[in-house]
Formats: sequence, C-alpha cells, structure tokens
Amino acid sequence: MNNTSKSIIKKYMPIIVLAIFIAFLFFRNNAANRVVAIVKPVLLAFAIAYILDSVVKFLDFRIKLSRNFSIFITYLLILGLITILISFLVPIVIQNFNSVYNFVINGNFDFNNVLNNLKNNAESQLIRKILNNITNSTGELNSELSDQIMNGLRYVSEFGAGLVKNAGGGILAGFTSFIISIYMLIEKDDLLNRCKKFTRAYFEEGRANKIINTFNQGNKIFKSYFNGKILDSFIVGIIVIILFWIFGVPYAALMGTILGFTNMIPYFGPFFGSIPVIVVALFIDPPKALVALIIILVVQQIDGNFLDPKIVGRAIGVSPFWVITAVTVGAVAAGPLGMILGVPTVVLMKTIIEEDIEEKLEKKGISMDLEEDSQ
Repeated sequence: MNNTSKSIIKKYMPIIVLAIFIAFLFFRNNAANRVVAIVKPVLLAFAIAYILDSVVKFLDFRIKLSRNFSIFITYLLILGLITILISFLVPIVIQNFNSVYNFVINGNFDFNNVLNNLKNNAESQLIRKILNNITNSTGELNSELSDQIMNGLRYVSEFGAGLVKNAGGGILAGFTSFIISIYMLIEKDDLLNRCKKFTRAYFEEGRANKIINTFNQGNKIFKSYFNGKILDSFIVGIIVIILFWIFGVPYAALMGTILGFTNMIPYFGPFFGSIPVIVVALFIDPPKALVALIIILVVQQIDGNFLDPKIVGRAIGVSPFWVITAVTVGAVAAGPLGMILGVPTVVLMKTIIEEDIEEKLEKKGISMDLEEDSQ
C-alpha cells in the first residue's frame, strides 16, 4: 500500500467509522426512533437559538448592548410574548374550537339548510337553479360531509388530548431545549470556530473553503427567509383576527390564527388556511362566509404586493415555478415541515449550482447569458 492510500485512510477513517456506527444504529429495530428522541431536545434548542439569534444581533449591533445582556433581553421578551399568548389568545382559540366541535356534535350542521339560505338570498335565477339542483342531491353529501368534518374534529381533539397526556414530558423537554438554546447563543462563536476547525482538519483547503462558504450562504438564506416569513405571518394573522372580529366572522381568533400559521407556506398556505375558515362560516352564518372570503382575498393582496416583498425581501430570489416546485416536493418528502423548508432549500441549491456553473464556464473561458441562450 503506497503512502497516498495510507494518507487517505488515515484522513477519512474517523468519518468512515462514524458513518458505520450511525448506519448500525439506524438499521436496528426502533433505533432511528431512539436516536431521534435523544437528539430532539438539541435540535429543538438549535431551532430556537437560530431564530432568536437575529434578535440578539439586532440588540447587540444596532442598539449597542452587550451580547449577554442582549440574550437576556431577547429571552425576557420571548417569555413575555408566550405569557400573553397563553393568557389571552390560547383560551379564546380553545373556546372557539370547542364551540365548533359542539356545533357539529349537537346536530346543528346541515348542508341543506345552508344551501336553502343561499338560494333564498340569491338574486340571480341561474344561481337559484344551480343551488336547487344541488339541494335535490345533497342527502348523501350532507351525511358524508358531516362525517368528514366530525372525523377531522375528532382527530384534532385526539391530538390535543395526546398533547395534554404527554404535557409533563413535553414541558420538561421544551424547558430543557429552552435552556440549551441559551447556552448555544452564549457560546455561538466558540461552536462556530470548532465546526470550522473540524472542516479544515478533515478536508483539503479548497474543499473546506467551499463547505464553509456553502454553510455561510445557507445561513444567510434560511435566516433571512424564516425571520421575514415569521414576522410576515404574524402580521397577517393579527390583521385577519382584527378584521374578522370587526366584521363579525365566527370564531375570529381561531380562524385568524389558522390563517397566520398556514401563511408560512408560500402560495398554497393561504388556500389551505382559507378552507376551514370558509367552511365553518358557511355552516354557522352563510353571509359571513362571503365576508371572510373577501377579507382573506384583500389581506392576501396586501401581503403579496406590499408586506411580503418588504419583509421577506429578496430572501427567496427565485421565480414562482421554483417556489411551487419546492413546496410540492417538500410536501411529498416531509409533509407540512417540508413545505416550509422546501423554498429556502431550493434557493440554496440553486445558488450553489449556479455559482459552480459560472466557475466552470469561467475556467473554460466561456461567457453565456441565460437570456441570450434562450433566444
């Protein structure tokens, strides 16, 4: 065996051993679940620290506070926000959910009554004929729709009951992650330096520089996207709750909260969030369903044309085709979480590939413009 082979084995042996150990764990029965359960508090802590780091940096560099004091102020603000949500918004949302659940259970749900109300209020003869034809064939539809809504509410209720049942362990894990995230922010520079040392120790200089550059780009893209999207969705949720409350849309707090959460998903999120809002309003107070729809459309126009471009800015930086593709693939791969993570992931991949293409073309002395090439 020559010296080059020995050098390669010595250089990459720790990585190979670690990969074999991880593969061994994951191929054992339930090993993957155990590994996930073990690292879950650390991953959650990383997510918390990653999101809050922007607030800490703002207080540190813009307000000129010390880093430790910035971390203290940030977590104090977060605890205050959580307290306000638990004290005011959460009880209202739970009360709204219980009201919807009881509304369906007590038999007040009747699709025929909704259609009759719409038909009686319709001014167009054509609309009345369409609604009349639907009314004549809604016996099975009413039963099926009622069953589907009951199943959905029952699933949410069972999910909530499971959360309550495991509240002790969840609170403990959440508290642990919360504490770990504080130390992650305090030791951020040290952790980053250790990661860079590891990268430079096990990879040649050129490769190490590319890996570090990729992580820097990923950090910039993900942080810009998530910070902007969280703020944008929070504002959208508050606006919708206020407008729903002013115009008397049923269960304004619950419905506005749903729309705020689903707004995190580009393009498809507002559509997914509007479905339960319109359906609930349609069966409780049909005229308010139209009001809710108008409010949602107006708010989404404001968000799409003003709020999102200003807040999220150019963090996405890709055409709607790539965004829709990213959300669709992300949904198949990892469900709702994949739909949220898909966009910044595609932006990062697109950026890396384009830079690599430009570098290779430059080495070959080729200059190409996408617009010129497409003509």
